[in-house]
Amino acid sequence: MFKLVPITIACAEYDRTRAIKDGRVKVDGCEVTYLALEPEELFFRAFRYHDFDVAELSFNSYLMTISRSVCPYVAIPAFCIAALPALGNFHQNRSEYSWPSGSKGSLWAS
Repeated sequence: MFKLVPITIACAEYDRTRAIKDGRVKVDGCEVTYLALEPEELFFRAFRYHDFDVAELSFNSYLMTISRSVCPYVAIPAFCIAALPALGNFHQNRSEYSWPSGSKGSLWAS
């Protein structure tokens, strides 16, 4: 029998990754250590110390490290949540715009 490769996966707590965390879904050939971390700690440890083999990353930080040629990670288009927070537009109630018609013609609304 072959030896399983140990890997560490770090991700925030999501229903879509829970099966990996609790072992219902296996990673072929690997012995997984799954760490459910808050995004702030996860991103800090991922970029500062390169603590994880697989990690959820801040896209902004990923792009900055790629541009500096210092990123230890390879990105894959996998999303752990159903709706990306960055896709939402938020404004204050006291804004001059009423949503959505008041922002028509701006760069972020059509």
